[in-house]
Amino acid sequence: MSAEIYNTTSNYNNVIDFARLDLTYFETPKVGSTSVKRYLFCANSGRELNERLRVGHKAWHETFPESKVADFSNYKLRSNALLVVRDPIKRIKSAYRNMFRGRMGRKAGFEEFMSSHIESFCASPADDFMANHFKPQNWFVPDSLLDYPGLIVCDTSQLLRLPLILRSRMEGQLPEVFPHSNESKLDVELSWTDDAIRDWSLSNRPEELEFYERASAKFADMGALI
Repeated sequence: MSAEIYNTTSNYNNVIDFARLDLTYFETPKVGSTSVKRYLFCANSGRELNERLRVGHKAWHETFPESKVADFSNYKLRSNALLVVRDPIKRIKSAYRNMFRGRMGRKAGFEEFMSSHIESFCASPADDFMANHFKPQNWFVPDSLLDYPGLIVCDTSQLLRLPLILRSRMEGQLPEVFPHSNESKLDVELSWTDDAIRDWSLSNRPEELEFYERASAKFADMGALI
């Protein structure tokens, strides 16, 4: 499934080119991507982090059109490529609470969400912004990305360290502070335990769990060098 987004001709594009930083960023929903984009766009354009920027979905296409990759098949990765990943269990819980129940206003409980809704979103078109929040993380990147020599990986739980990670691998001036703000969480109880969600993921999304484990290993290796 991960290659589908690169075969589409839709307007949705999750690959962002930062020429000044010599960096390619693979945006993935529900991993703190809005804060990451704000940091990178400010660093790439020389703007202040406290400047209000329109970097939400598709809004950045208008604010920074030069960063849009219209045709990934003809795009050459920059020297460095950034991938931010998140524990799949935490990401599912966040997608349910803050997107399904929050932004979309759905009323279904977690049991119904997991049994009747989450997988149906995966069949949606690549430009379905809402549905993309429920798709597995490996859906958004080429299969070969984890083997790219210039890959930089950061886990959502460690986003405050992203400036340090980037500065250890990249030249030039980068802001020392990361503009991370914790997402608001709706007080919605879940009827499943984390173990139950993991069992579901093992049965339904084993590729994402393997992808996250491989990415996490690369992140751990990078952390040991900082």
